[in-house]
Amino acid sequence: MGRKYTEEEISMILDTYMYLGYQEASKEPVELKEVIGKLSGVPEYGTGGTYQNEYRILEQAVQDEQIGNLKVCYASSTLGFDQGTKACTFLDEKNDRIFVAYRGTGDGEWPDNGLGMTKEITIQQQRAVDYFDTVARKAQLTENHRVIVTGHSKGGNKAQFVTMETEFGDLIDRCYSVDGQGMSEKADARFRRKYSEAEYQGRIQKLYGIHGENDYVSPLGNQIIPEDHVTYIRTPVQKGNFAGYHDITYMFATLVLDRTTGKWVTQFTGRRNEEVLKQGSLGKYASELSKEIMKLPEEEREGAANVVMQGIEAAGGASHGLNGEKTTLADVKHFLFAGIPAITDATTKTAGGLNFLGKTLWEDSYTKEIPDRICIEVDYEALASKSEGLSAAAEETIRLGEQIQSYEKEMPFYMQGRNLVTFQLKQVASEVEHLGKKIQKLASLQQEIAACYQKADEQTEELCNQ
Repeated sequence: MGRKYTEEEISMILDTYMYLGYQEASKEPVELKEVIGKLSGVPEYGTGGTYQNEYRILEQAVQDEQIGNLKVCYASSTLGFDQGTKACTFLDEKNDRIFVAYRGTGDGEWPDNGLGMTKEITIQQQRAVDYFDTVARKAQLTENHRVIVTGHSKGGNKAQFVTMETEFGDLIDRCYSVDGQGMSEKADARFRRKYSEAEYQGRIQKLYGIHGENDYVSPLGNQIIPEDHVTYIRTPVQKGNFAGYHDITYMFATLVLDRTTGKWVTQFTGRRNEEVLKQGSLGKYASELSKEIMKLPEEEREGAANVVMQGIEAAGGASHGLNGEKTTLADVKHFLFAGIPAITDATTKTAGGLNFLGKTLWEDSYTKEIPDRICIEVDYEALASKSEGLSAAAEETIRLGEQIQSYEKEMPFYMQGRNLVTFQLKQVASEVEHLGKKIQKLASLQQEIAACYQKADEQTEELCNQ
C-alpha cells in the first residue's frame, strides 16, 4: 500500500475531477469510483480524448479507498445554479469530512475574472457563496464535520472568497486554493469592514495556496493568502506548451524519455508531484506584471483586464460574458494606453521580467548566465507614418463628400427639390463625409498608439544605457 493521501492531495484530485466535463446527475450520493467507472470506454476519456489526462489521474487515484469511497453529491447543476457556478460536494462519511470544490473558469466566465481585479464582489463569486450556503443547510453541517473548500484557477479564487464571505465561515476548517488568483483591494476592504481584526485574521489563517512553480494566474490581483501558507509544486511541461504551466494535470505529470523515438513523453499518475523550494521564472514575472497592473487607476485596470478576458472568451466562440459583459471602446483605449505600458514596464524594468525574457529569448539560458540588460526596439516611426497616410486618406474622403454635395447644389433649378436624384446625392455626400471622419478618428488613435510606443521605446533605451 502506498503512502496515505494528504488532505491537500485529495483536494487537488477533486479539483481535477471538476474538469472532466461530467457532473453526476443523480440526486443521491454516488461513490467517486463508481462515477469514474461509468466513464471507462467513453471516447472523450480514452487515448486522444479531450479529457484523457484528467481521466488517467482520476482512474488511478480512485483505486485508493480514501479517494474512491468519497461520495459525490449536491452537484450545482442539480441545485438550479447556472453553468458558470460548476461546484460539487464530496462526502467522506468515514471521517465526517466534507470537501466543497469549485471548477476553474468555465464558458462565459472569463470577463468575470477581469471584474475580479477591481470589483468588491462579482456575480460569480456571489453565486459561489450561495452554493456553499445552500450545501451547508442541506447537509446540516456542524462543528463536528471537518469542512474543506477548494478549487483550481478561478475555482481557487471562489474558494478563497467563500471562506472569507460565507455566514458559515466558522464551519470551514481549511481552504486550498490551487493556482487561484487573488482579490481586488475592494474585496479585501470589504472583509476588513465586515469583521473585527481577530475575526478577519481567523479566516485568513484558513487559506492555503498550492501553486505550480511557473503558474501565471495565482500571482494576479491582491494576495490575501499568508506567504507561509503557499507551496509550489513541480510542473514538468514540454517546450512550447505555455498553457501547461496553469494546467492542474501537470502537477501530476512526469516526463519520460521514449528510447525508441528519442522524444520526451508526458505521463500522468494519480499522485501529486513533489514540492519545490521557490517560484519559477514565469511565476515571478507574472507577479511583477500583476504589481504593475494593480498600480493602474481602477477604471484603466478594469478596461485593460476586460479586453484581455473578452479576447480569451472570443477565442472560445463567445461574443460576451455569461452575465452579458462586453468590451467597450473605452476598454480598448485603456488597454492600449495603460495596459501595454504596464506590460512593457513589468518586462523591461523588473528583475522577474528581465529574467523571464532572457529565458524566452535564449534557448540555452537555463545553463548560461542571462544578460543584465535586454533592449527591445519598437518601430513607432513606422506606425506614425502609417497614421499620417490614414489621415491623408481621411482628408481626401471628406473632400470627396464635399464635392458630391457641391454637385447637388449646382443641379439645374428644375432638378432641385424633393426628387430622387437630389435626395440620393445628399445621402451619398453625407455618408462619404461621415466615413472620412471615421477614418480621421482611426488615424488619430493610431497616432496616439505610436506616441505610446515611442515613450516605451525611449524608456527602454534609457534603461539599456544605465
